[in-house]
Amino acid sequence: MTHKIRKAKLEDAGPLSDLIRTTLYISNIGDYGEENIKRVAENLDANAMANLIQTRFVLVAENDGQISGTAAHFEQSARTVFVHPDLQNSGLGRKLMQRIISRSIDLNEDHLTVTSSIFAQPFYSKLGFETLKELWHGDERTFLMRLDHPSP
Repeated sequence: MTHKIRKAKLEDAGPLSDLIRTTLYISNIGDYGEENIKRVAENLDANAMANLIQTRFVLVAENDGQISGTAAHFEQSARTVFVHPDLQNSGLGRKLMQRIISRSIDLNEDHLTVTSSIFAQPFYSKLGFETLKELWHGDERTFLMRLDHPSP
């Protein structure tokens, strides 16, 4: 399956929100529970995604018109990284993150951070990110991770 990675368009906001909701409810619910997942999904509804598309560098991966992955870059941070559960471990997330890492390097940033879910922490570790610390937001546990770029 070949995916085209491109910059998100405003009309992608609804499908991106649907992708995020699906991914949260399948991949993350075991670590965070219904209440936390519902809150995060509501914070990333179509209106929120439209705002992010307008204010951040947002990529989408699509195949045959279906959006199956996304990743964003904003202020030395990878954000809103999601891959459809059926495509996790396919290399799609790595391709999206390689594009975000390349953008960060092209902007002369010396590092890139990501706030990772419990589920995604091993993925980011394989990409070279190191865990800096655990973060707690109520009963929601995440990890602040950092990737240092090579010196020019």
